[in-house]
Amino acid sequence: QNRWLLVEFVHVPTNAKSSSAKSEAQILPALDSKKIWTALKLNIIHHFGETGWGKVSTSLTVKYFSPTTRMAIIRVARDHHEIAWAGLTLLSSIDRDKFIPHVVHISG
Repeated sequence: QNRWLLVEFVHVPTNAKSSSAKSEAQILPALDSKKIWTALKLNIIHHFGETGWGKVSTSLTVKYFSPTTRMAIIRVARDHHEIAWAGLTLLSSIDRDKFIPHVVHISG
């Protein structure tokens, strides 16, 4: 009884230097499943407390992440998927790099 969230992580470039699109593509920050899971965990604890984290902690997993497309598939229990969804929506950075998580689809 799970929900599956398809999420795209759009990188927000810093405005320190104006650079061309080609050089921006070369310096995209490294991102992986573990970093996404850790950032989501910390964000849920920050916004929903230990109770919110306790509701989703046993079922929340990042099942797939593609560094090329920046798309992730996240599994969470059906009863509390709104907490994970809100945690993703409120997420603004992963390891000090700015990202906009875009929830493309929810299924299950």
